Amino acid sequence: MKIALKSFADVGIEAKERIVMRVDSDHDIGKYVLLCTAKGSEGKPTWGKKEAYWFPDKPLKAGDQVVLYSKAGTRSEKKLDDGSTVHFFYWGLSGTRWGDGKNMAVLVQGEDWHSKAP
Repeated sequence: MKIALKSFADVGIEAKERIVMRVDSDHDIGKYVLLCTAKGSEGKPTWGKKEAYWFPDKPLKAGDQVVLYSKAGTRSEKKLDDGSTVHFFYWGLSGTRWGDGKNMAVLVQGEDWHSKAP
């Protein structure tokens, strides 16, 4: 994968909870979906109902970082001194997701997909 989960920050604190990802090579973040899923008995993701955040289309460069806050907010970015950019996204959830030890994040790259409405 060209974008990878790096760390969690301020888990369990509603105003600050976030996931940090690193961009390993140039890619479009819009090809990724982050899932919040229950952690199974062996520490692996479980099947069934999941909450999902599908990132909007946005080209990123190797060395950039992606920060996804659990809370609501307005997308933004910040240039760093080394020339890389931190891209901030907001899931818009109420409450926290990562502080109880029961959930885990799964980053899925979906280059190809199909949709249909009723």
